[in-house]
Amino acid sequence: GSLSRYPAEDVLTGSFGLIERPDLGLVRGLVADLAARGPQGVSMALAAPGAVAVGKAAKGAAAANKFEIYYGIHFHQEIVSPKWLNDWNEKTTKDAEKAALRTPPALKYVPVGLKLGNETAGVYPASSKVAPASLVGKPGGAVELWWKGQGAFVLPKAQLRMRLAVAQAQENDARHEALRRMHAELARQVLEAPTEDFQNCGMSFGIDSRGDGYRLEADGYDEHLGEVLLQALDGMLAPTFGAAELERARRQVTDDLADTTRKAPYELAMDVVGALTTDDQFDREAVLAEVAKVDEKQVRSYLQALRDEGMRVQLLVVGNMGKASAQDLSAKIATRVDRVLPPADARRARVIMAERPVEVRMRNPIQGDVNHATLNAYQYGVPDVSERVRMMLLGKMVENPVYDSLRTKKQLGYIVFGFVTEHVDVLELRVLVQGDKEA
Repeated sequence: GSLSRYPAEDVLTGSFGLIERPDLGLVRGLVADLAARGPQGVSMALAAPGAVAVGKAAKGAAAANKFEIYYGIHFHQEIVSPKWLNDWNEKTTKDAEKAALRTPPALKYVPVGLKLGNETAGVYPASSKVAPASLVGKPGGAVELWWKGQGAFVLPKAQLRMRLAVAQAQENDARHEALRRMHAELARQVLEAPTEDFQNCGMSFGIDSRGDGYRLEADGYDEHLGEVLLQALDGMLAPTFGAAELERARRQVTDDLADTTRKAPYELAMDVVGALTTDDQFDREAVLAEVAKVDEKQVRSYLQALRDEGMRVQLLVVGNMGKASAQDLSAKIATRVDRVLPPADARRARVIMAERPVEVRMRNPIQGDVNHATLNAYQYGVPDVSERVRMMLLGKMVENPVYDSLRTKKQLGYIVFGFVTEHVDVLELRVLVQGDKEA
C-alpha cells in the first residue's frame, strides 16, 4: 500500500502502521542493516533542567543554537561526539555489563507465545470465587472472578479489570478521597520505571482512585499480562516513596483538581451532580483543600490501615486467557492482598433518591469562560435486566430528537446530549446542553 512510498527508516519509526502481508526477508534485512550500522546510525536527545542556556552558557550547560518556532523552545543541536561513538563501539564488545555507555539489553517481555485459544464462557462472563489453599475456610479470602474468555475478535490479547473496594470501616470524607488520589498517583510514579519493559512490549496498565476504592487495569498481549497486573498491584499496595515523591504526587493531584480548563463546563457540572447525589464523592474544592494538608505520616498511616482493614477484590478477564490461567491469576492476587473482604464488609456507593425536584445552581469555575451548562437528570431507580434493556432503548430513541430540538431548532447550545446512564446502580435519563446563550 502507501507504505511503499516512504523510506524504510520512516516506516520503522512511525507511530502507526498496518502491514497485511509482511515481507519477512525485507524485515530481517532492515533489522540486520540497522544492527550493522551500530552507534553510527543513532540519534540522541536529552531534556533536563539546565542542560541548555540561552545567551551566555552557564557552567555545565550547552549554548542554544536552534529555536523551534511552533513550541517556542531553544535547544542545542550537534553531531554526536566521535569519542562517544568510539567508546560505545569498544565497550559493547569488551566488558559490556560494566560500561556506562552501552547498547541496552534485549527486551524481556516480547511476546512469543501468540497461540490463539478458543475458550469462552459464551455470551456472558462466568462468575466464581477463587482463593489459594492457604485461605480456604477463612473469612473472606476469595477473589470474585468474572471470566469471559474469547469474544467477537480473536486476538492473542486480553483485557484485565480489577476493582478494589475499601472496608466499610474506613471513614468516608474528603480527607480520605484526597488520600486515595495521592496514593494512586504515588503508585503510578513508583511503577513508571519498573514497568517500562512491559510497556515497550505491547502492554499497558492503569491505576485510578474511585469513591469506594481503586480500579486497576491491564491491556495487551496475554502472555505476560498477568505479571503486569500483579506488579501494578504490588506497587499500589506497598509503594516505596519519600518526601520528594510525595511532593511530586501532591503537585500532580493539585494540578488535576485546580486546573478547571482541563474539563468542559458540562463535565464540571456532572462532577458537581455526582458529589451532591452520591455518598462517596466530594466537592472538588474540599478535596483540594485536604490534598494541601496531607503529610507523609498520614499517607503511611492510611496505607497501613488499608492493609489491616482489607479490601474486596473483583477481577474481570476478557480475551485470550483461559479459565485456568484466570483462576491462577486470581489466586496470586488473593495472596498479595493481606485481607480479602466479603462483599458485605466492603464499601458500596449509594445514590441519594430525589423524592421531589431539586435545582442546583453554581458559577462556571473556568475563569473567563462565558459558557453555560444545564444538566437535567431524571432518576428511574435500580433496574432488573429487562428494565435496563428498555431504558437503554429509550436512551437511543431520545438521542436524535433531543439534539434536533435543542441544538438545531432552538439553538440553545453547541453541545447537546440526550442519553441514559448508570449512576452507581441507579439508571438516569439525562439531558445536557452547553453553550454561551442564556435561555
